Amino acid sequence: MPLAMFAPDARFIFPGHHSFAADLDDPAQVRAWFDRFVALQPHVDVLDVLASGTPGNLRVGCDSPTVLSGRAVADLDAQLAAAG
Repeated sequence: MPLAMFAPDARFIFPGHHSFAADLDDPAQVRAWFDRFVALQPHVDVLDVLASGTPGNLRVGCDSPTVLSGRAVADLDAQLAAAG
């Protein structure tokens, strides 16, 4: 479960302008967000993965359509992550 990895004072941010957008620092609110997200049975088909940089300065992104509860909610999403 992702919540087991959260520190008690962690801040959870899911950016965007949609119903899943969140900026939470209360553990109960974070749990409610994950419960709702999982209940909608998200399904993502990754179409492309892009990576750039060295292991200490890595940037990764992927393009994918998003389906929730069997209904497409976005034609194409982009998820980005940075490590380093």
